[in-house]
Parts: sequence; structure tokens; C-alpha cells
Amino acid sequence: MKILSLFAALLLATAVVACDDSSVNPGVGSGTELKAVVNGIALTFPVNTDVAGAPSYDATTHRASFSGTIVGAPSRTLSLAFTSDISGGTYPRTVSGDAMITYVEATTSSTTGYICSMDSADCRVTLTASDGTIVDGTFQATLRNPNDTSKTASVVDGRFSIKLR
Repeated sequence: MKILSLFAALLLATAVVACDDSSVNPGVGSGTELKAVVNGIALTFPVNTDVAGAPSYDATTHRASFSGTIVGAPSRTLSLAFTSDISGGTYPRTVSGDAMITYVEATTSSTTGYICSMDSADCRVTLTASDGTIVDGTFQATLRNPNDTSKTASVVDGRFSIKLR
């Protein structure tokens, strides 16, 4: 009888663990996270909430955009934009085509910007989960200054969880 009870408990524990792994959208986060390592420096970008920079999503065109800014010397802004239907589908999935990553550093004496479109092999955004309002993902890029393409910014270990409006 003890062996049968032990076996039943083990079977129940296995079923519970198996159910945990089958979540439809694992990892849907807080909706307020934008982080990356830029040129070797780990940064957390507070998500912009002003009218011009607030996270947005157009349900008709499926266009999402958001940015975060670190105020300081230098100030740093990281922006992502992509087109993907976040209301359904399977995850993870890599965004291709109409997408862009930009990074800008500004001091009192100069501003330097870097950009990369998803048409380039140098940029990748992967959506990892969505509940239709919050979208989670990862990204990495080698961004180039459009005025001097020999100047680059390396972005690795990027991740976001953004509530799109």
C-alpha cells in the first residue's frame, strides 16, 4: 500500500510539472522593461512615457514602437520598431523586414546616432511571448552611424517587456 501511495504521488507530481511547461505565453513580463549591453556597458533604459516616445501599437498595421532614455552625461536613447501581429501566433518568432533599432548618445557638445534595419543581417529581434497587450522579446545588433558607417555600436543581450498602447 505504501508503494502504491508513493507511486501515485510521484505520478501526480510529474503531471503538475508537465502542465507548468505547457503555458501558452510563458515569460510575459512586467511591460516596463528595456535592457541591453551597449558597447560593453549593461544599461537599463526607463521606458519613455511622453506622447512622442510612449510605447505604441497599431492593431491595423501591426506596427509597434517604443524607446527608453537614460538621462545623464551622456544621455542615451534606445528605440525599437517592428511590424508583427502580437495578438496571436506562435512564440518565439524572429521579426524580419519592416523593423529598426536605433541608439543615440548625446552630450552638451555632440550627438551621435546609430541605426540598423531588420533588412540587415546585423540586427535581430525575436518576440518570445505576448498576451496581446504586453510583448516580450530579445534583440541584438551591430548599429552603424549613417554619416560614417565605420563607426559602430554593439548591442547584445537586449531584452524587453513592453506594454503597447
